[in-house]
Amino acid sequence: MLKREGGLKPTTVWKRLQHVMAFFKSMVKNKDIADSPFAGMSMNPSPDKDRNEYIPVDFIYSAMDYAPDAEWRLLIALWRFAGLRGSSEPLLLKWSDISFEKKEINVHAKKTERYGGVKAVRTIPLFPELIKPILAARREAHENDVYVITKHAPRYLKNVADRSKLGRIKANFGVVFGKIVRRAGIKTWSKVVNNIRASWITDLLDGKYQTPTTLFGIQVIAEWAGNSPKVILRYYGRIRPQVFAQVTQFNEQIMSGTPIEHFFSHATLGNAVSNALSGVAQKAAQHTTARGGIAWNLDSNATEGNEPKPLQIRYLGARYGNVGNLTESPYFTKTERTGFEPAELIQVHGFSKPAH
Repeated sequence: MLKREGGLKPTTVWKRLQHVMAFFKSMVKNKDIADSPFAGMSMNPSPDKDRNEYIPVDFIYSAMDYAPDAEWRLLIALWRFAGLRGSSEPLLLKWSDISFEKKEINVHAKKTERYGGVKAVRTIPLFPELIKPILAARREAHENDVYVITKHAPRYLKNVADRSKLGRIKANFGVVFGKIVRRAGIKTWSKVVNNIRASWITDLLDGKYQTPTTLFGIQVIAEWAGNSPKVILRYYGRIRPQVFAQVTQFNEQIMSGTPIEHFFSHATLGNAVSNALSGVAQKAAQHTTARGGIAWNLDSNATEGNEPKPLQIRYLGARYGNVGNLTESPYFTKTERTGFEPAELIQVHGFSKPAH
């Protein structure tokens, strides 16, 4: 009997209606009925954002300290540092799926293998946070163990040689994990396992593992998570509490009189161009000049001595308000047509804001 005050959550209602619609659709297909009463109905559930939480890494390490053994610690790490789903993906993971030589892990996705165009097995990097938990769990595991989660696997899996042949793989790890979290002195959060996976995805969306020279987009994150970019943005994005403090950390110094440029701009050619052009260059085709395109600006020695290249001049001119901003407009400014800026922007040792 359902006793929850206020009725069912919208996502639960949507899921149950989805099953009903599938039932009637099957009846129409088998000609048991002429038409489905749900024909033409659109089911687009709204995410239950009230239960979305970002789970800090510190919470996870604290919980791992209170886990019963290395196998449970690895299970927690697979959720938070590799984004494996609930119980099915960890339970299908074999030791042979983990390759230290290739630095990769093959994840078997029972949930998505039924969807056309979605891979049943996805390959993810061997993330650095997983190395120690994997090695520790391997030392404690029996040498003949095939699957990573064996000791704490549900009883119905104990004598199953090939778990992939089962129609459904499930275990109630969430209840046990909730007890581990409380034992660590941490208040249990909503959607105890799902929010961990979502926090891992959020870290990737916020740029974890990326460097100025090695960037990757949401298509890469979606591939690792086993979802489409649309689903990633709709259901898995979380907001880290630290972002507010990160944005406002300079407020007191700015209000006391420190120029804002001291924090958010760089006066030297090397710093300004290296920070700015890393983003500008990604839209190279949209900032074409008449002298042969953006490649001419970036690749040729169009200037001599210490003078910057035309694209660099273009950026700094926009930054200091001498010309319009760099945009995706098909209309070129005079600077974009010629590739040159006013001479006062060019100095021997870099750039400075021109006098007004």
